[in-house]
Amino acid sequence: MIGVKIGNKHTFKDWGLKVLAFNVTLPERQKQLFQVPGRNGKIDVSLREQRCAYKSRTIKIVCDSLDRDFAEWANLVSDIANEVQDERLHIIPDFDKDYYYEGWVNFQPSKDFMVSSKMTFVIDADPYKMKNDITVIDVAVNGSETVILSNEKREAEPKLITDGEV
Repeated sequence: MIGVKIGNKHTFKDWGLKVLAFNVTLPERQKQLFQVPGRNGKIDVSLREQRCAYKSRTIKIVCDSLDRDFAEWANLVSDIANEVQDERLHIIPDFDKDYYYEGWVNFQPSKDFMVSSKMTFVIDADPYKMKNDITVIDVAVNGSETVILSNEKREAEPKLITDGEV
């Protein structure tokens, strides 16, 4: 069963929730658009450095819960809310385990009268998804060496460790 790890808990293994939908918006660049009279289109007048910045993205996870009576449902809602509500947590979907998202979780439970119950998690997430494992590159250098560190979209801040003079 596909689930999502939210903080230290897994939607299916810990709470018995089946993920029905996992929606992620793409991050939008921060920009200030200005229409110049007599010019076609708008220009971006944002003050930014070499790279652009992005707004948060939204992740919405909709889950279906086993039908429970109201007391069981209320206990489950309390357990989940105590764990995730308004917390900044890592979000790791089972189908993309090498990466995590990080953001503020808003838990939104709902229950119809004994028909179904939905558990929705809405996360105000950072714009980048991050690798779970740190990338380590070992290079033996004799003299001088150029090492190119490939990265995805976000700028990296490499940490250099030497065992001799540099």
